[in-house]
Amino acid sequence: YYTGGFFNVRVDYDSIIPKTEGPIMILLGRSGRNVEGRIDRHSNSNGTARIRGGVDLRDWFQKHFKEGDTVSVISESEGAIRLSAPSDMP
Repeated sequence: YYTGGFFNVRVDYDSIIPKTEGPIMILLGRSGRNVEGRIDRHSNSNGTARIRGGVDLRDWFQKHFKEGDTVSVISESEGAIRLSAPSDMP
């Protein structure tokens, strides 16, 4: 997923993501940069969300993470999530 511009939401946390497919605003770290993403619930066989953010999300992942790192996701509102980079942590 590191090179694909998307990530899968773990089953334990899927409840914070809207149940329907469609747009979702992705806030990248503390910078406040926004990416228009999409919720995809058909790519995973168990129906959990895949969040697609395209090239902008891919580039942000590659700038702030190493392959295999875990991304923290915070529900900001019904239609927005914030991703935290390791540099955002205290």
